[in-house]
Amino acid sequence: MAAMACTLHTAHALSCFSSTLNNAGGINEASRASPAESWLRAAALPGTSSIGQNTFCSGGPPVSQLFDARPRQILRIHRPLVLASADSFTDEYSRGRTEQKVKIALGPYKDGAIKVSAKKFEVSNDEIEKALKAKLGKTYDFERINFTGSGAKIGHMVKVSFEGKYSDGPNAGQLIRGTKADFFELELQPREDDPWKTFVEQIVKNGMGQEESKSFTLTFPADYKAVPLRNVAARFTVTVHEIGIKKMLEKDPRPEAAIRADIEADLRATAERKTNDLIDQEVRRVLLETSEADVDKVAASVSWAKFGEKSLQDFKWNLLLEEVARNEKIEFEEAKAFLRRQATVNFTP
Repeated sequence: MAAMACTLHTAHALSCFSSTLNNAGGINEASRASPAESWLRAAALPGTSSIGQNTFCSGGPPVSQLFDARPRQILRIHRPLVLASADSFTDEYSRGRTEQKVKIALGPYKDGAIKVSAKKFEVSNDEIEKALKAKLGKTYDFERINFTGSGAKIGHMVKVSFEGKYSDGPNAGQLIRGTKADFFELELQPREDDPWKTFVEQIVKNGMGQEESKSFTLTFPADYKAVPLRNVAARFTVTVHEIGIKKMLEKDPRPEAAIRADIEADLRATAERKTNDLIDQEVRRVLLETSEADVDKVAASVSWAKFGEKSLQDFKWNLLLEEVARNEKIEFEEAKAFLRRQATVNFTP
């Protein structure tokens, strides 16, 4: 396990090490760190390079489970940040011997004090029927293959994007209407009907890989079902996005009414989540404007070059949520829903 050093841009430097996720082991002190503290850990470690690197320092919980600004990095710090409540508006963050106080004064947030407007997502009967029809007509799933071998071959299914252009004549180079598609699912089986016969042959020839493109020419048959395309010479460009297999599905044995009820419930749950997300965004905007959180000292003690104003606002928002949770004696994860229930919401079409 390779060791590395990362510099904390605070009054003290703490050491940390980089490792793979599998070698990380258990994470200590998880219960002692608040979401805002975890965010501060991430922000205070600009030396951990790009998103996606699995970097660890000892002593803290996974940021990916607590705060979504750095979803793919998990950080731990030698001396955990300890949150101590000094009074109803002051929290002290302790990093080693350095103490940084963050004063928090919440704006009004209860009994309709926060007034917001948001779109309310609805689910129509047409949407339910359309989803039901798609569900009943679906006979297979596309199961992706993480391919490292010889590329697409007979027996696979591919998701492709393609477009056809006239290859000769006065319209040469122009797009042929009706010959463009994105992420079209094509089963790679021997065929006799063009243009699909040529498509399959060209894709399996030398085994096209994922995100590989190829151009080729073909002539539509004289008896092709789309009359305007009969005998048209075309040059197609095809890109293979995914390679997989066709996995046949078992027929749902339940009555159609039961299937419809499940689909309706899923669609309404999705619509509610989308509506709540919009309300949460507006509640956040209002509370950030009406509340005070003295984060200047924190900002001065870390490198903000990679994070900027948005990350500072994210940190402030987490502090406000923690203060709401503490005031209302609820869990941090419940704070957003609590604020949403307390807000006055004007729903717009």
